[in-house]
Parts: sequence; structure tokens; C-alpha cells
Amino acid sequence: MSRGNSGPSRPTELPTQSSQLRLTLEAPARARLGEPVPLVFTVANPGKSPVTLYLMGRDPTADFQVTDDRGRKVWSQLRGRVGMAPLRLLPLEGGQRLSFRSVWNQRSDTGKPVPPGTYLVRAVLLTDEPDGLASPGARLRIERPSGG
Repeated sequence: MSRGNSGPSRPTELPTQSSQLRLTLEAPARARLGEPVPLVFTVANPGKSPVTLYLMGRDPTADFQVTDDRGRKVWSQLRGRVGMAPLRLLPLEGGQRLSFRSVWNQRSDTGKPVPPGTYLVRAVLLTDEPDGLASPGARLRIERPSGG
């Protein structure tokens, strides 16, 4: 039986090309249809040495992205908002982390409510690399409320 975002947030982790960085995405495993979905993306340096990040924009920026079970992009937090931005160097000291939070309202980029189903959520730190630094995907099952 689920209540609200009943599925506990399951952090998923992915090592990056810099072995010192750890990318973690927290997203619920399940959510009721129409309920806000909380998302947290963390970029951490668990090592002792600093790592320099080459970031796009004045402030560190991350995009949260949702795709459907066919791999089609349903929602992107930054869709239509990101333009050319200056490159910024940001040293991430050992033990330091950057965290980004967002809430997906279960609507597509066109503003339409999404249907029940399985979705894949990713977060991407915008860097000088074309695809940025992406978190591993987290599966999210959107379910109709039971009973009624």
C-alpha cells in the first residue's frame, strides 16, 4: 500500500571520469498520479584532493530530466532556459559537495499531465562537456491512487 511518495528515496550513484567525484540522484521509486515528485542531485568529492569542475554559467547549474519507457524526453527542468553561458572553474575540495533540488509536477514540457507508467529520471551538471556530468538513472513508477 502506498501513500503519497510512498517509495523511499533510493539514491543511485555513478562514478565519473574523475574517480574522485560521486554523482548521486535521490528520487522516489513510486509516486501517486499527480503528486509532486521531489528530486535531489548531489555531486560530491569524497577524496582528499580538490577536483576542479569546469561549469557553465555564473552559478553551478543542474538539469533534471525525465524520459518515458520508450526513452522519449518528457520533461526537462531547464528546457528552453539555457543559453550560451560563460565557463567557470569551481574547485570542489575534498569532502565538499554540491546539491541541487527540484520538484517535478508530473507534467510534460508542453504542460500536459503525464499518464501512469514507468519513467527514468536523470540529473545533469552543466559542464564544458557536451553532455555534462550525468547521474545514473532512477526508475520512477507513477501509479493511480488505489481505492476511491
